[in-house]
Amino acid sequence: MPARDQLQGRSGHFLRAPGRRRVSPAAIGYARGVGELLTLWTRASKLTRVATDQAMGRHGVRVGQNLVLEVLWDDDGLTPGELA
Repeated sequence: MPARDQLQGRSGHFLRAPGRRRVSPAAIGYARGVGELLTLWTRASKLTRVATDQAMGRHGVRVGQNLVLEVLWDDDGLTPGELA
């Protein structure tokens, strides 16, 4: 890939490939920022799921089962212990 300074024309504007629209450096920075955010969000989500699974596993419940237990508890008025 050509260096950034090779992509700039004399006026300082970025050149574009035929048939493609010009992309500003700000848009590129924004896209990178969004990509980094999604990467961090995914990592945090996976870590949270593992920690939750470990915490609930001590009580014999897997991730997802807690949602069923919550609905049953709300509808029946029974505690999770009573449902078990």
